[in-house]
Amino acid sequence: REGWRHAGVSNPWNFFHGRCVQYMCRSDAFCETELGIPGATCPVQGWNCDCGLFYSAFGTERAQCMYAWWALASKTTRAFWALFQSLWYFVLVASFALLPFGKNVVGTADRYSFNLVWHDFAWSIFALKFGCWLYAFF
Repeated sequence: REGWRHAGVSNPWNFFHGRCVQYMCRSDAFCETELGIPGATCPVQGWNCDCGLFYSAFGTERAQCMYAWWALASKTTRAFWALFQSLWYFVLVASFALLPFGKNVVGTADRYSFNLVWHDFAWSIFALKFGCWLYAFF
C-alpha cells in the first residue's frame, strides 16, 4: 500500500508476519485530517503519527497512530530536548542567585587577596561548572 511499509524489528509480531503496519506520515496537518484527531502530529517523517496516549494504536485505512510506548518515548525525547535547549538559562540564573553566598575561610586575612575572591564566588563557579558538566554528558 502506498504510504505504508513493513513493520520493523521493534514490532516483532508484525515483523515476522510481514505486515504493512508502519504508516509513513508526511506532516502534522496530514495526520490530523487522515485520522480525525485534533493535535495529532508527525514527529518524524516516515513514522506513525503521534496521537497521544489516549489514542495510541488507533488507525484508519489511511493512517496509523503510534503505540503507547512509542508515543511516550517520543514525548520524553521532545521534553528532554526542550530542557537541553533551555538549560543554559537555568544555570545562569542559579549562578547569579548564588553570588551572595561564598565559602567560609578558616582563619583571618590581613588583606583581601585575589584568592579570597574565588572563595566569595565559590557557589556561583560551582553552578557554572555543573552546567558545563551537564551539557558535556547529556
